[in-house]
Amino acid sequence: MLLLIGSYGFGQDTLEIKKSTVLKRPQPWVCATKDDVTISDDEIEQTEAIESIRISVEQINNDSSYTTKTLNSEEFQTEVYDGGGELRGYFKDGELVKMIEWTGLSSCAYLTEYYLKEGQLIFAYTQGKEFQYVDSIASFNYDIQTLVMEGRFYYKNGKKVKDIVKGATRCSGQLGKDWFKSYQDDAKYYSKLLK
Repeated sequence: MLLLIGSYGFGQDTLEIKKSTVLKRPQPWVCATKDDVTISDDEIEQTEAIESIRISVEQINNDSSYTTKTLNSEEFQTEVYDGGGELRGYFKDGELVKMIEWTGLSSCAYLTEYYLKEGQLIFAYTQGKEFQYVDSIASFNYDIQTLVMEGRFYYKNGKKVKDIVKGATRCSGQLGKDWFKSYQDDAKYYSKLLK
């Protein structure tokens, strides 16, 4: 890998920094070698995989010609939640390409989107929202929700490429770095139910 750095300026060949340090500008087209900037093959592969996944997810989201199938909470959830739930599958030419799961709890709501390519999970996005608690009535205002947790999980060939998690909810706490496996398991289970 070769990094080219061109010099610039209007006839100046020095740059003064902090009044006491003078640095020489590089000569035009000074070359830096691979040893100067190190990027591992794994980092390059991860970046390329994530970019490919983002393109696939964008294509899935931009398509509006899907047929859908919706399951209510009793048809897909193994536990009963007081706010209910819904699972919606999006099909393109008979192939399941996206699922959206919504689960409501007494003080929180979760939304998870699963994206599939050729039957394999490639990306899962989840968010947790909390309902505003109103002290004066000692209850939650279900019309006001605040996003407090997000997670992005990237997959390639059934393995985790990367995860990005932030925040926590009062209902389940913080997303764990190991949740990527549970999303894979859920995607497989939900795929079978929707077919």
